[in-house]
Amino acid sequence: MDVERRSGKERIPCLDVFLRHAKETLRYALSNGESIQLIIGNESADLDSMASAIALAFFKSHEQYGADHNPALLPSKKDTWIPVLNIPAADIQLRPEFMKVFEISGLSEDVIENHLVTLDDFIPPVSKSVIEWLSPEKTKWILVDQNTFGGKLGLYYQHRVFGVIDHHEDEQVVSQMALPRIIRKSGSCSSLVTIYCKDIWETITRSAISKCKDENTAMSDTDVKMMEGVKGREKSADSNRLEGSNQLNSDSLEFSTDNSRIAHRSDVVVSNQQLAKLLLAAITIDTSNLANKSKTEVADLEAYRYLKGITYQMSASTDGGVRDSFMTEFYEQIAQAKANMSKLNIREILQKDFKQFGGIDSSPIIGISSVGKSWKWLCRQDIALGISRTGNPMTDIALAMKEFAEARNLAIYVVMMNYVSSDTKSDAKKQRALCLCASDPAHAVILEQFEERYGKELKLEKPSLDEFYGELSEVSTARDIPPEDIDLYDEQKRPLRKYFQQKNRDMTRKAVMPMLKKIVSELGHPTPAT
Repeated sequence: MDVERRSGKERIPCLDVFLRHAKETLRYALSNGESIQLIIGNESADLDSMASAIALAFFKSHEQYGADHNPALLPSKKDTWIPVLNIPAADIQLRPEFMKVFEISGLSEDVIENHLVTLDDFIPPVSKSVIEWLSPEKTKWILVDQNTFGGKLGLYYQHRVFGVIDHHEDEQVVSQMALPRIIRKSGSCSSLVTIYCKDIWETITRSAISKCKDENTAMSDTDVKMMEGVKGREKSADSNRLEGSNQLNSDSLEFSTDNSRIAHRSDVVVSNQQLAKLLLAAITIDTSNLANKSKTEVADLEAYRYLKGITYQMSASTDGGVRDSFMTEFYEQIAQAKANMSKLNIREILQKDFKQFGGIDSSPIIGISSVGKSWKWLCRQDIALGISRTGNPMTDIALAMKEFAEARNLAIYVVMMNYVSSDTKSDAKKQRALCLCASDPAHAVILEQFEERYGKELKLEKPSLDEFYGELSEVSTARDIPPEDIDLYDEQKRPLRKYFQQKNRDMTRKAVMPMLKKIVSELGHPTPAT
């Protein structure tokens, strides 16, 4: 239902209202052939892509109104930017960290379940194709957390990209004339979005203060401090309070039909906190709460300080131990939720954080799944859930990967493991491992080239059977497999599947994907044998 036409009063948080409005704007445009503006993250749809898309859409939707705009008013449909999650709606449930962040940010269950825009909203009626239903010429897109339009929608709308904010290597696909065009190194794309939106954010906040004064609306001390915190003002030591900081969830707001206004003096205060928590969640996860020095950049530090002040009403003069304590709690809640995959099967875990590239001009499709668990844990997961089809963990994982790759027509499939080992010294607990699979002999050369070119840089080492799979003495077939034969070969002894421990733990998918892209490009798009 269009939030602009609701009757009566309901208690709805600010960001909820905007997300409902964005979803209704998309439905209206599709039904009436109207033009629309959309912001979309990459197809892994992690916290960073989600937070970046929602926050940028919110601020871009208010940007053109200027300082005289009442930020309690919803933007018109033609001015609304729609945030899109680049996954089917069902895949949201594969991301428990989303649910935790939404809970902390105070988003209602109704919005989470019914009003987030996903790929499902772009499935056309049976009688039409995607581009017949939503003509590319009627769309404008901004990319976040990617600079090549990934996923199914990218096949139709890549040429309609008018802006980008991203922290990956620039692939020179988005026009140099795009606005914005921000492709810069940072641990989190949400940091770049925060910095880009600061001016808009502060304009909205100043406007809110002005409107409250004009309407003689009382504001609490907390509201005033929050508003001034957004504008970057330092507060004196005696005025710094952590009022309500033990309650991470935002209070609800009262919704009124008076010009679609959220009838509460703190409407912008709460939306500021909601948005800040979304962005801060992504930054802390991507940088391990700024502890990962190899990922944390100046932009992350700047955005972190800015958002932390909005979220907990803290300035630099607040006791450092108190600040650290609250931010550690914030980070750990989300990190624990993300690490909880106990209810997911192997296929769901492979899907949870998956990206692919290629498939254009007959180029091979290469996919990478990032998994925050060890191979030992993953291969046993279907058995732990009581859904194993084979009773053998080695066969379960091999079958799941084969079916996953075939369903997506992947020429090369890579699974990257990032986990903490309990049997190592404290200075070496974080571990990385990877498995590379070729669909056929024609693409096996990519695996060979990858090991030859980047083996030293990634510090790849061959694992033993026990190292990779753990103690498998209970599996009779495991005893018949010598450690040197873990890899799978074709008739010419070319590897179709290779396993490695990756001792260079700083090299993530963000580094590995460009390596594979370079090999594919230089090899001239090998075509599978028929």
